[in-house]
Amino acid sequence: GVTGAMAMIFNGWHADRTGEWTLHLVVPLLLMAAAFTAMSQATAPLIVIAAYGVALTSNAGLMGAFWIAPGSILHPRTAAVGIAAINAIGQLGSFIMPSLWGYAKDQTGSVHAGLTALPFVFLISAGIFLVLGRGARRAATA
Repeated sequence: GVTGAMAMIFNGWHADRTGEWTLHLVVPLLLMAAAFTAMSQATAPLIVIAAYGVALTSNAGLMGAFWIAPGSILHPRTAAVGIAAINAIGQLGSFIMPSLWGYAKDQTGSVHAGLTALPFVFLISAGIFLVLGRGARRAATA
């Protein structure tokens, strides 16, 4: 709770101050991937709890800088459509992923399958932001 609020405020403030949003998105995503990897592999409850804390704090920090990206990447005329598409994809994921998580748990008898898959989603997201950030920098210098 408190660490997440602090991460959100600091990450958003620092991204805004520096104008560099790419790393402010990629670093929390990589931390979340590492945290979920630790949760999927750990057997000690304290490691799982610590990794969960890192994941929650990183998620909150990510949200502090996330909405800077569409305005930096998209033309102002298309920004509203881009933001709507981001929201639609997020809502679709919020609908589908719990079902897939439950299906994987029913098939395997464990939550480890879902926890093992999640880091890949965060790594793919980090890669997408790196590519988009590079494209935005090229467009700004052109």
